[in-house]
Amino acid sequence: MALVCHCQRVNDRVLHTAALAAAGDLEATQALCGAGTGCGGCAELVEAMVAAVRASSTSPAVSADVAVA
Repeated sequence: MALVCHCQRVNDRVLHTAALAAAGDLEATQALCGAGTGCGGCAELVEAMVAAVRASSTSPAVSADVAVA
């Protein structure tokens, strides 16, 4: 567990959970957890983490019935 936003005391797990709940929307994620809304020092990291959640939630799902050799 790593502290991402010192101003709002938001760690990576809280940010990830908020980004999932906000469907990868940056402003909604910030509204939920407050990360990146203080001094702005973590803004790039917050944006990158939210973008990663957005990318992972829009990637094609692997079919459960794929045969494994």
